Amino acid sequence: MNHIQDDKGLTIIELLVALFLLSLVMSSLMTAYWSGSRAFKRQTAGTDARYMARTAMQWLISDIREAAEFTIEGNRLLIQTPDNEGIWYRLDDSNQLLRNNVPVAENISDITYNTGFRLIEVTVVAVVNDEVYTLSGSVSPRRQN
Repeated sequence: MNHIQDDKGLTIIELLVALFLLSLVMSSLMTAYWSGSRAFKRQTAGTDARYMARTAMQWLISDIREAAEFTIEGNRLLIQTPDNEGIWYRLDDSNQLLRNNVPVAENISDITYNTGFRLIEVTVVAVVNDEVYTLSGSVSPRRQN
């Protein structure tokens, strides 16, 4: 008697082993994707915080440098220009830095001003998704009387 054996199919064990290996590969790929995605979001938040702090500082330094006089009231700054123009800087309730009530930077959680002899030290703190960036700088008004 001739018995012809047909070995074209898979056994259930072979199929289960293949599915298990496929699931290991897929879980490794998904873990790598999620880790990369979290790192990207964290990096983007840090970049946004640095950008907002620098933007706020650029506006402040530029206007302070041209000030004839300035007045500090808490976290509010009034700059009097040589043309008698008043420029107000303040933080609003939604963490925006306002220049004469026009937003110039967002996600600014704190801003402080310290004065010395003909020098203003400005510290800006920006927070985006728990990424905190603090930027400090000093400037002397050029036109102060």
